[in-house]
Amino acid sequence: MKKIRKISASKIRYDQTHPLICFRTTTEEKEKIEVMAETTGKTISQIVTELLLKGYIDIENAYNEGFNFGMEEGERFGRDEGKKEWGIKIPCNKCDKDDIFLPHNSNWHKLILRLFKSYKFGHEACYEKK
Repeated sequence: MKKIRKISASKIRYDQTHPLICFRTTTEEKEKIEVMAETTGKTISQIVTELLLKGYIDIENAYNEGFNFGMEEGERFGRDEGKKEWGIKIPCNKCDKDDIFLPHNSNWHKLILRLFKSYKFGHEACYEKK
């Protein structure tokens, strides 16, 4: 009959706080990892952990950057398309540069355009110049 070996309490606590992760690899890959460990002075566990965590952080950062870029581009595109489709260009009587007015109702377009033209709309900065 086999003798059952008792595991110490400290070993149990250590195993709980330092879980074991195993994976299979080829002999070539193992040798490369061992060379990396030798040249850096780190253990294989440290090397693999750092590479996995750094890779995860890089992926997470890339996702966040891509997500934020997409949101900004989408907002910019939507705003530009909205200006093209719904904006009213109102020329300044002083400098002839256009301002774009974005009403929410198409009937307002005509009314506001007539109103601004009849009251000689202009930029504040243009009227402040003498």
